[in-house]
Amino acid sequence: MERESQAFLLYDGICVLCNRSILWVLRHDPEEHLRVAALDSNFASQLLKETTGQLPKMDSVLLWKDGKLYDRSTAVLEILGLLPAPWRWLRVFRVIPSPLRDAIYDWIARNRYRWFGTYPTCPVPSQAIKDRFIV
Repeated sequence: MERESQAFLLYDGICVLCNRSILWVLRHDPEEHLRVAALDSNFASQLLKETTGQLPKMDSVLLWKDGKLYDRSTAVLEILGLLPAPWRWLRVFRVIPSPLRDAIYDWIARNRYRWFGTYPTCPVPSQAIKDRFIV
């Protein structure tokens, strides 16, 4: 797989909020810029090991794009930047300092299981988007 020309979104596969967010992103990505993989997948472990030397942590969405790894609120804004207007316009929130954006992101991340729940296992994607998922 040609990693340099792809953007990979890595997410918490059992998190209901994360899964719904991924499905929303894929619906709004008609040019199919993004491929997705669960953070606990072999692909995510291998990608992070090769690029950062670290193993994935389940507390943040990660975006690997153009040879760079983005996390937390910056990853979210970069993901939105790959989508068509009006979603890409939300990248304007980059003007907010990342410590403040990340504090809000971390608060949501800490509470996401309690607020939205979890799946017992990572859900299987529908046939229509299955080719966008890497296992």
